[in-house]
Amino acid sequence: MGQAKKEMMRLEELEGAAMGVLAKTGAVKQCEIHDGIFIDQYDSDAVRQAYAVGTNMVKAGEVDATREEFMDAIKSASENAADECYICAKYRDE
Repeated sequence: MGQAKKEMMRLEELEGAAMGVLAKTGAVKQCEIHDGIFIDQYDSDAVRQAYAVGTNMVKAGEVDATREEFMDAIKSASENAADECYICAKYRDE
């Protein structure tokens, strides 16, 4: 496997771990019907808590990243969380 592919896989794992931290702290929640769709809960305290949990995970060696990389991944995951499940919204609007 090439170095670029390994790095891409590492970053995907990092993004997944970041979304997991956000879900753990209540900053996002997964759609009750559709797996893998995370909905923003607009809870700034939970997001701040996610950064603290993420910092502790880096210090404990639980993620393969620098603190800066993981904080960026948490920020990106938080910004990419949906306002609502697009699949549920599609069926609701039909």
